[in-house]
Amino acid sequence: MNYINTLHNQAMEFADLAFFEEQKNGKSSNFYTYTSKAFELEKQVALNFKGIDEKEPNRSILLKSAIYLAFDMNNLDEVEQLIYITLSGTKVPLSIKLELVELLEEIKLIKINSNQNNLSKIAISQNTTIHNIHFKNGNGINKGIIDTEILSEVLLTYQKLRIEIAKSIYPNKNKKEIDQIALTEIIVNKAASFSVFLRPKKSGQIGIFDTENIYEISDRLELLLSKIGDIELLKNDVHLTKNEMNTLKKLLDSIAKKEIQIDFNSYFIGKGERHKYSINKNYSEQILKNICQLTYNKTDIIELEGGFLMLNLKTKKFTFLTKVKEEIKGDYAKVVYNEITKISFESNYKIKIYKYEQKEIGKNLPDYRYEIIEINEL
Repeated sequence: MNYINTLHNQAMEFADLAFFEEQKNGKSSNFYTYTSKAFELEKQVALNFKGIDEKEPNRSILLKSAIYLAFDMNNLDEVEQLIYITLSGTKVPLSIKLELVELLEEIKLIKINSNQNNLSKIAISQNTTIHNIHFKNGNGINKGIIDTEILSEVLLTYQKLRIEIAKSIYPNKNKKEIDQIALTEIIVNKAASFSVFLRPKKSGQIGIFDTENIYEISDRLELLLSKIGDIELLKNDVHLTKNEMNTLKKLLDSIAKKEIQIDFNSYFIGKGERHKYSINKNYSEQILKNICQLTYNKTDIIELEGGFLMLNLKTKKFTFLTKVKEEIKGDYAKVVYNEITKISFESNYKIKIYKYEQKEIGKNLPDYRYEIIEINEL
C-alpha cells in the first residue's frame, strides 16, 4: 500500500506541474509531458484496485483521476476504456457513476463527429485552409453551448485582428485585396465544449498567391497570441502597429475578463501544415502587462522663451526657436488664436505648451507632440 501511495503522490506532483504550466503558458509541450507522466502513474495506481469493491471509494476516485488526465491529453480511447473499468465495480459511488456516464456520452458524441470534424479532413473536403477556434472553458461556456455575447465578441475581434495584421504585412493592398485574404466565414460548429470552424471567405476564388498571404497572416496571428508573453520578443522583434495593438488588446481583454481558455488550430491546404496553440486568462493578462510596460502616454506642461520662426493659420502649425537654439514644432490650441494673429517675428515671447509623449512597442524612442496653450510677449 505504501508503494501505491508513493506512485499516487508522484502522479499528483506531475498533475500540479501540468496545471501550473497550463495556467502560465497554455497547453504547451511541457503541459502534455507532465500530464502524460501523471496519467501513466495514476493509471498504474488505479488498476491495482480493479474489481476490488471493498476498496471503494478509493478505487473509483483514482480511476476518475486517471480518466480526466487521459481526457486532458485527448486520448479518448483510453478515457472510454477506463470509464468501463470503473463502472464494472458494484460499489461505485452514485455521484461518480453519474458523472462518468455523462462523460461517456460526451466521448461517444465526439467520436461520432470526429470524422466529420477532423480539421485536416474538413480542409481537404473543402479544398481550402481551415481555422478552428475551440472555446474549452470559461464563464458562459458549456458542452456545446456558449453565450452569444462571448462568441460574437471573440470572433469579431479575432476577425478585426486578422484584418489589421493583413494591413501591416501588405500596406500596398487595397480594401478588396485585404478582405480577400483576411475575411473568414463559419462553416461548421462542434459540440465539444464549443468549437467553430472557419474558412477564408470566397474560398473558391482564392489563388496560390492568396493562399500564401493567408498563411502569413495566420503565422503572425500565432506569434501575437502564443509567443509575446516573452517581453524581450515583444520589445525587439514583433513591431506591432497601433491598430494591431489596439485590436489585440481588445481580444486579450475579452479572454481575460471572461476567464476563457481557447485552443486555436489551422490547417493549410496545399502545405499540409498546421498551427496549434492555446491561450487562457493568465497568459492573456501576461501579454497585456507586457504591452503596458512597453507603451505609455505622458503629458507635461512646460514653459519656453524665444521667438517664432513660422506660423500657419490654415494648418494651425508653428515653429518656435528657444533661447538655447532648439526648434520646437507643433500645433496651437484654439484658445490662443487671437494672440497668434498678432505675433511678430521680430519679438520674443514666453509660451506655455502641452508636451505629449507617446512610446509604442517596437520603437526605441518615444514620439513627441507639442501644443501651445498660452502666449505672452516679453
